[in-house]
Amino acid sequence: VVWVGTCLGAILLGLDIGLAVGLGLELLTVVFRTQFPRCSVLVNISGTNLYKDRKDYLDIFEPNGVKIFRIPSPIFFANIEFFRDKLVEAVGFNPLRVLRKRHKALRKIKKLLRKQDGDISEKGMRELFPMNVEVSDRPSDLNDLPIRVNWNAELPANISVPRVDLHSLILDFSAVSFLDISALKGLKTALKEFVRVDVDVYIVSCDAYILEKLHSCLFFDEEILTSMFFPTLHDAVLHVLQKHQEDKGGRVIKDTKL
Repeated sequence: VVWVGTCLGAILLGLDIGLAVGLGLELLTVVFRTQFPRCSVLVNISGTNLYKDRKDYLDIFEPNGVKIFRIPSPIFFANIEFFRDKLVEAVGFNPLRVLRKRHKALRKIKKLLRKQDGDISEKGMRELFPMNVEVSDRPSDLNDLPIRVNWNAELPANISVPRVDLHSLILDFSAVSFLDISALKGLKTALKEFVRVDVDVYIVSCDAYILEKLHSCLFFDEEILTSMFFPTLHDAVLHVLQKHQEDKGGRVIKDTKL
């Protein structure tokens, strides 16, 4: 495209202007590739500590409940929404939609509790504890709900909530060279949405300069912790496998030396 555009520009507009047209086209292609990068879902190549695009390999291992998402470009104001859309597409659900469905279900559960329905505990109620809800888009009248719900268990017949089988999301930042303020805010919002639907989020291979910028911009709080960051992708996967005791298939990775 750059070559054809430069050639036509030189023929129709003259050599100097044609070269300027070629330069402009080259800049546009760089912007386009950066704004719409080719994000990918990574999997482990069986018997190794290598992680590649799952579309390119056959002999692969992907732990249950784990998704590894690679961002192949810098993240800035022009592509943060594209990145979030691709992330939702990769995991197969929208965490904000799931969160809203859960809050709607909680309101129904609260009504059932008021009626003292005896069989609620057999259909998804687990571990009584005071639930703390402090986000502005969450219903404020649920702060005093004294139960915790197992959303993957069987719920009462009139309550329907999307099932989330993902327990760990790993973001590969090895190709992310910088973040601007808009992207930082969008990234923080996206991570919190996953955290609030009980998905553990990890960021791997993050550049030291970006980590320093995250600290200076107050990126971390009670939900976004520094413990989310791991030096390599393999370290994060080993941590996830150990945490969730994926013994059935985890031996493929656990027996591999770093």
